[in-house]
Amino acid sequence: MRTSQWGLVPYVLIDKFNVQYRASGLGVAYNWGLLIGGWMPLIVGLVSPPMSLGMIIMMAIGIALVIIGLITLSRTKK
Repeated sequence: MRTSQWGLVPYVLIDKFNVQYRASGLGVAYNWGLLIGGWMPLIVGLVSPPMSLGMIIMMAIGIALVIIGLITLSRTKK
């Protein structure tokens, strides 16, 4: 259940690239997202002590980014 969200990544990104660039575009977008997301635990740990206001703010920013991403990356209608 912990990795179920990764199944949505190809589903959402598949319509964002033309057919001839689809594999490269999907791979670059997916891996850059993992690279940036991989640094978030370190950044959160450096910015805030455990369970402080900083931690809550970082979690709120993360939730807001997920919601914005879901709204802006909606599937195209064909």
